Amino acid sequence: MNAEEKNPLTEYDAAVAYASACNRHDPTEFIELIAPNATYTSFLAREPLKGKEVIAGYISGIMKNQGNIGMELKAEVAWVFEDIQYLKLALDEGSGSHMRDCVLLKQDGDKDHDRLAIFGVEEYLITIIDILFPYSGKLCYAIRK
Repeated sequence: MNAEEKNPLTEYDAAVAYASACNRHDPTEFIELIAPNATYTSFLAREPLKGKEVIAGYISGIMKNQGNIGMELKAEVAWVFEDIQYLKLALDEGSGSHMRDCVLLKQDGDKDHDRLAIFGVEEYLITIIDILFPYSGKLCYAIRK
């Protein structure tokens, strides 16, 4: 398939790829989707990471370490909402207009360490990866089935 036949990447595609990478402790396929000038922010990183190679090294190190120490990290595709009103509205309407696809990351069943991965995409690549706590601010989420 050449570039003209390829469908643009969606936030959902990015979320599915990241969840799969986390659950397998292998980010190889996910890294292929990262743009050369992408940005990664996380409460664990001291400052935003810039560039595919830097982000790939960081993500690979984290996932490899989690696999080596037997840390179970369950990743599920979910929807994130800016606040609970959007969740209620989306569920009442049956509409996805107030939702963004994301990944809910749960570490060893410890709810205090749940976090979300949110993605920005442009055409065929991931340009933004944000890892954040859903309980900080007004964010809420629902598992996507």
